[in-house]
Amino acid sequence: MSTGTPRWAQNACLEAFGIHARALSAFLANNGNHDDDVLAKHYSADWLAEDSVPGLVQIVHKQVAHLTEVRFKKEPINPWEAHDVLIETFQRFIQAVPEPRRQWFDWFR
Repeated sequence: MSTGTPRWAQNACLEAFGIHARALSAFLANNGNHDDDVLAKHYSADWLAEDSVPGLVQIVHKQVAHLTEVRFKKEPINPWEAHDVLIETFQRFIQAVPEPRRQWFDWFR
């Protein structure tokens, strides 16, 4: 972010990214905690679950979503690298979605 962006705004954007990246990562890895979670496998039986950014879900749990002392002991993840990997993985996921359903993701292309 630009140097003129207030620190609180930078933190808010980083936290929002972390929460959404955690959700997308869990979706792509077919990891749900609840019966009503929507996962990649619900869109494509051919999708092989993939944890594209290993450790991201746990790190966001401990460093953003919950106030824990573990947050100071975990190594941070580079958000730019995580973003690029998640985008690339999501693009591959879209290709695994059967053609009639692929149009649901036209907004992403």
